[in-house]
Amino acid sequence: MSIMLISKLPIELLTIIDNYLYYKFRDNYELRIALNLWNIDILESEKKYGNILTWNLIDVNDNDLYYIYLYLSTLYKIFPKHKLYYRTNHLI
Repeated sequence: MSIMLISKLPIELLTIIDNYLYYKFRDNYELRIALNLWNIDILESEKKYGNILTWNLIDVNDNDLYYIYLYLSTLYKIFPKHKLYYRTNHLI
């Protein structure tokens, strides 16, 4: 029922909601900074950019960064936060 209600909202309002829920990266550089921060301190990264699984990469066009993001977000899905000890400094 709630999905039907949401679909009836004006596109402008849906855009505002989307921007509130998902951090939208402006460019490759900003994503690189976020990935580095996430690699150093997941909690601090989440404070600034939100959960890595909700990042919006539509304006990012660097495939290498995109694949690093996919790798890290997959690790996040597999391992609990407190066990995420995998570091990828050589990738970023």
